[in-house]
Formats: sequence, C-alpha cells, structure tokens
Amino acid sequence: MRNKLVITLAAIVLVSGCTTSSQQTTSYSQPTNTSITTTPPIPLTKTSFTLPSDRLNIYTLGDSLTAGDRDDEELGGYPTRLEALIKPNRPNVKAVNIGHSGEDSSGVLEKQLPQTIAAHPDLVLLLIGSNDMWNNCWNENGALTETVAHYEQNIEQILTKLTAANIKVMLGLVDDQSKRPAAREICTATNGLTRMSQIADAFNSVLREQAARYNALLVDFSASDIFTNPTTLADDGNHPNSKGYEVMAQLWFESLKHYL
Repeated sequence: MRNKLVITLAAIVLVSGCTTSSQQTTSYSQPTNTSITTTPPIPLTKTSFTLPSDRLNIYTLGDSLTAGDRDDEELGGYPTRLEALIKPNRPNVKAVNIGHSGEDSSGVLEKQLPQTIAAHPDLVLLLIGSNDMWNNCWNENGALTETVAHYEQNIEQILTKLTAANIKVMLGLVDDQSKRPAAREICTATNGLTRMSQIADAFNSVLREQAARYNALLVDFSASDIFTNPTTLADDGNHPNSKGYEVMAQLWFESLKHYL
C-alpha cells in the first residue's frame, strides 16, 4: 500500500511543541452540561470490533493534542475526560496518557509504541500527524510525496505491531492545520498553507486505508471546528482549550460507546 499517494508538490514544515507529558492520574468529573456541539463521527470502517466485558485499559498515544497542551483546567487533555465519560458503563476503565508534546509519527513508533506493547492495554487511541506536517512547513524544496510515504510507513508499522499484539485501535483523522489561526504566522513559506492542506488530505487518505486494512475505528477530527472555533481554541491559536478537550473526548466517546 505504500507510495500509493503520488503528489508532486513540494513539502511543508513543522514546529514541535515544547512541553513533556507523563501518565495522567488527575481525577475528573464528567460535566453535566455544555454548550459546545460536536460533529458526529464518520461511519465506522468495520463492525468486528470487540472489547473485554469487564475491565477496559486504554492507552492514548500522540503529540501535544493528546498530552493536553494549553488545557487551562490542567486535566491533561482529552484522556481523563474520556475516562469520565466511559465510567458509567465501565467502572473499571483506566485511561493512561503517554502523549508527548512535539511528537511525530516516528516518535510514536520508536518511543511510545514499545511502552504500549509492553503494557498490553485493551485499546489504543492514536491521533498523530500534526508535527509531521509542521516539520515540513517551511521546506519549499522537499518532496511532499516523501513526507506522505514516510507517514504511511510509520502508521502501517504501528498498526501491524498493535494488531500482532491483539490490541484494538482507534485512529483520529487529522484536521487541516492550514485553517488554524496560528498557521498564517508559523507556516510562512511560499504556498506553505496550500501544501499543508494537501498533506492533511493525503494523511487522512492513509489513515482511512490503514484503518480498513487493520480493522481500526476512525474518529473524524477533520470535520470538527475545534481548531478554528474561538470557544474551543486556546489563545495560541493552535491547541484546544479545556472546552476543546471536552469536545475531543466526546468525539472519541461517540464512536467508542457502541462497543462498551
């Protein structure tokens, strides 16, 4: 399946996050009301997705969007909130957040995946690709096809290893970061925003294909306005605020609840 996505434009470049994260243990109570609406998840790729009937151990992998950067309530992003949403159905649920600010798909493969395989959770949630895009944003001479092929190779290896370990997977489709308010100040290369938008589309094509192949569930963050709506966006114009992380948790939950 590699190198299916042939694109001839030059590649884009990424600015990594700067903080680190550890496993999250913060207690969180599910909000009883919110004015934020969520975009319904896209249809699931397959239906043969089963989870244990008693306990549910979840590992969340990714970059600053998983680590919880700019969470003004300091709850560690969406994983703690997602755990609270699941608890009424699964009191024994535990979500462990090993997302790391600045991580790209190579970092997940090389650092987060071995830790996850060793822990052998029931379910992995993976949202990655932001930094793969940002890392190429300023490169006007690089080949976009190489960026996409590298990302595809990493995602395929991650899913191959998780599937071999009999760990279920949910994948998040990436948002078009050229639409984030911060992008115009960060991605200043000629045609950089256009290339960023094209690479987001290419990454999501990879994720759809790999999800179908490895029986992973998809959650569509590309259709959400989390990263453009001032109500859910932090003041850096790039990361969610606490309301944004609540919406992220809800989007994961809407796809997952059918299997609880």
